Amino acid sequence: MTMIAQGLVNGLAVGVLYGLFALALVMTFRSSGVLNFAQGEMAMAMVFVALSLLRGGVGFWTACAIALALAAV
Repeated sequence: MTMIAQGLVNGLAVGVLYGLFALALVMTFRSSGVLNFAQGEMAMAMVFVALSLLRGGVGFWTACAIALALAAV
């Protein structure tokens, strides 16, 4: 039963991420009229930054905050 629950939670998490990326693409396209696929690349770059910080010993929430700050810049 726990494997079913874990699979359900993982599937929902992945679905939410796909939905957020799709929403970002649609919002960018609707506001500018240009289809911009660079958002996925920026998101992946910030995930690598956060992962590097985590492996360097920085706490989870601190790494998330630093990655978000770098993404905003």
